[in-house]
Amino acid sequence: IVKYILSITQTGKPKLPVPAKGTMALKEHKTEELRGVYTLTATYTDGGADGAGALSSTSMINLRPAKVRAVYTDQQSGFARFGNNLANGDHKSFLLLKNIDLNHIGGFVFEYSSKDKSGEVEVRRDSQAGPVISLTNYGATGAWDSVATVRGTVKEPVEGTHDLYFIFKKPQKPNEDIINIKSIMFEPDERKRQ
Repeated sequence: IVKYILSITQTGKPKLPVPAKGTMALKEHKTEELRGVYTLTATYTDGGADGAGALSSTSMINLRPAKVRAVYTDQQSGFARFGNNLANGDHKSFLLLKNIDLNHIGGFVFEYSSKDKSGEVEVRRDSQAGPVISLTNYGATGAWDSVATVRGTVKEPVEGTHDLYFIFKKPQKPNEDIINIKSIMFEPDERKRQ
C-alpha cells in the first residue's frame, strides 16, 4: 500500500540540478501542450559564520511560451469559453496575463478575426486603469473564419514583472461581437539589442 501511495504522489520526471552558469535546453514539454510552464527554482545557502547558522534564500520564476493562446490566459472577461476556444468579445472585453516579465519585450502580435468591425487593443499595466503601454488598431477581416495578424509595439521599454490587461475597444456603436482573439505573441525589444 505504501508503494502505491508514493507512486500516485510522484508526477513527472524527478527534479535535476542544473549548473549555476550556462544554458539549458527546455525540451521536456509536449509540443501539443500549449498551457505548460517551466518553473525554475534557485536556492543559495551560505556557510554561516562565527556562531551564526547558515542562511538560505530561494528565488523562483515561471517561463511560459512566447505565444499564448487566448483561451489559456489567466483570466478572460467578456469572452465566453467554448472548449478550447473563446467566443467573440464586445467593447471593453479583456484578457489578463499575470506576472509577465517585460524586460526586453518590445511588442505583441495579435492573431484575430473580426467579421465587419475595426477597433483597437489597449495593453495596460498592472490594472484595467493602469498606464497604457501599447495601443494597436485592427481592421475587419471580412469573415469570422478569416484570421489576420496585427503588430503592436510597446511605447517605451518597461522593466520588471507586471500583470498585463489586453482590452479590446470600439466605443462607437454597434460594438458587440467586435473581435475573436486567437493568440497573443510576445516579441523582443530590438531597441535593447543595439
